Amino acid sequence: MADIKQTDLNVELGPGLVPILGHLRKDLFGSGPAIFIDANRQSLKNIREDFSSKFPPEIYRVDQFPTALPLQADVKNIPLAPNSCQIIFASNLLGSLKVGIKEVESEVNKYAKDLYEKIKPGGRIVLLETYSPNIVPENMAERVFTTTGFRVAEQHRGDEIRHIFDNSNAVSVKAVLDLRSPDLSYALVLEKPVSS
Repeated sequence: MADIKQTDLNVELGPGLVPILGHLRKDLFGSGPAIFIDANRQSLKNIREDFSSKFPPEIYRVDQFPTALPLQADVKNIPLAPNSCQIIFASNLLGSLKVGIKEVESEVNKYAKDLYEKIKPGGRIVLLETYSPNIVPENMAERVFTTTGFRVAEQHRGDEIRHIFDNSNAVSVKAVLDLRSPDLSYALVLEKPVSS
């Protein structure tokens, strides 16, 4: 698959049936198109269809993007050009890594390196883990991503996770914020330094 050659991309990895990228705070995303990457073809089917005809804007919120594009690909090896992304949003992806407990940190390290390459200097990664935060605890995610070169711009735990969204009462956001492990759930906003 050819690389998408645009910059300032706003990317959501593994959006499932209801992407929530458009619900992030406005200061977190750029002016470019939204790209929704998922390995599951069925998940991307709704994105391919006209958003406004199927769902009210408070669910999808893609009106602020000039374009919203689905892309079927492995979220652990995204086919985007280096330094092309303004933001990459990953909701509950670290906790879904299909590896044994001994391999988790190694897999997160590979994932962090791939994301570091794709994010442009000054761009951000938002990691949200609410479903299975015990698989990749916050301290491991922070250590691996900062070792890769990112700096922590924001950290939110438990109920504070709502601060990364502009409307945490939206139906689609509420579903993700169903904190199954409130004491372990976290959101990390990581920034790639401008001079790296």
